[in-house]
Amino acid sequence: MTEAEKALAIAGILEDSKAENVTVLDIRELNSWTDLFVIATVASQVHAAGLYKEVKDFANRWLLVKEIDKGTSQREIAKKFGMSLCKITRGSKELHKKVHDKNRTVG
Repeated sequence: MTEAEKALAIAGILEDSKAENVTVLDIRELNSWTDLFVIATVASQVHAAGLYKEVKDFANRWLLVKEIDKGTSQREIAKKFGMSLCKITRGSKELHKKVHDKNRTVG
């Protein structure tokens, strides 16, 4: 998944969670510290907190997938990111299932 795809996925999460005016800005030409900026309008601080949690969960899942894909052990991932082994095992099973399903041929 490219950085642009991640930004669009985050924009999708925000739209699905009722954020308004969701926009992905390409700011590569303006600075050196980031490429893309996702901005949205929310209804309240509670709404913003809920969206923050959704985006943070997405980021954690992405980190988990990257580490599993690199072959990092589940215990190392748990220690590195402060995640429970249960969550990592579930993520690992989902990743394995998706890879297995992708390789399956329909006859």
